[in-house]
Amino acid sequence: LSFLHAGHTLALDFPLSSAVPALFQRLDEIVLKYGGRLYLAKDSQTSADAIRAMYPRLPELQQIKAAVDPDNRFASSQARRLGLLPSVAAVETRERKVA
Repeated sequence: LSFLHAGHTLALDFPLSSAVPALFQRLDEIVLKYGGRLYLAKDSQTSADAIRAMYPRLPELQQIKAAVDPDNRFASSQARRLGLLPSVAAVETRERKVA
């Protein structure tokens, strides 16, 4: 996944409150509207749908990841939250085929 594009970078920090999720959803909509992307190392709130829209080559990364790490030993809470890893059912199915 590449974050590099011509343009500008903006970093915003907000205190945690009950308004933050709705605010971040609105900010994601604005970023998508203008063809922007989130810097994943700084994200804690975006949705799987937003990431798929921002990173159209995500399926290519998922194929490479599946090839080099079929057991998902390299995973993160963020990757699970954003649906970047194969589902548990897919891993279990593959394990049954190998056994």
